[in-house]
Amino acid sequence: MITIGRWNHKIKPVRLEMASDAKKARDAKKIKLWMLKNGIKEADIVRATGKSQPYVNQTIHGRAECGAALHYLADKGCPLRILGMKKDSGI
Repeated sequence: MITIGRWNHKIKPVRLEMASDAKKARDAKKIKLWMLKNGIKEADIVRATGKSQPYVNQTIHGRAECGAALHYLADKGCPLRILGMKKDSGI
């Protein structure tokens, strides 16, 4: 229970589930490390794809599925295995 001012609020735990195995296979730390080594920032992906920064960030961390961001990284040379993609991936 959390108290805000005079009011007590009950917070129910939320269970998040991944929709696909590709999201589970995505390794955010390795993606971020690869981006750092190659001088790519999230802002570069946002500018190139026209998607929002939170959407791109959530995609990197496996909580969303932005095909444009994943293809941008793949086109720049990011290994498909850390993106959780296969060569014939339809994303």
